[in-house]
Amino acid sequence: MRGGPWLGIVAHDGAFAEYLTLPLENLHLVPSNVSDEKAVFVEPLAAACQILDQLDIRKFPKAGVLGDGKLAQLIAMVLQAAGSRAVLYGKHADKLTLARRAGIGTKQVRGDASDLERVKEITNWWWKRPVRRRAWRSLSG
Repeated sequence: MRGGPWLGIVAHDGAFAEYLTLPLENLHLVPSNVSDEKAVFVEPLAAACQILDQLDIRKFPKAGVLGDGKLAQLIAMVLQAAGSRAVLYGKHADKLTLARRAGIGTKQVRGDASDLERVKEITNWWWKRPVRRRAWRSLSG
């Protein structure tokens, strides 16, 4: 398996193999007081925290997170911790219950075309506001 600094990124193999190689600078020592169960969340939590580098969350007092999987749950928790009122939209009742226990607002959706129409309605309202278009352009450009 190919290793390198681009592990799992476009055109590079990921880590679903029994063995792989990486440069030493890609590895980080986990302190002995951090359990394996907690250590496995470092990378996905770091990915969730990237949002705080991409947006000034203070400008967004409310945030919607689409999906109810592990990364979406972490993203909602990060947004909430940063001061935004997060709502997690998902179709799995058990996962939404887990989010509510963490203090995250939830909304169960069907996961079909009827949900898509509601998302279009919400995002079209958001997109039509000139200040939002400028904010998006500054992020994407």
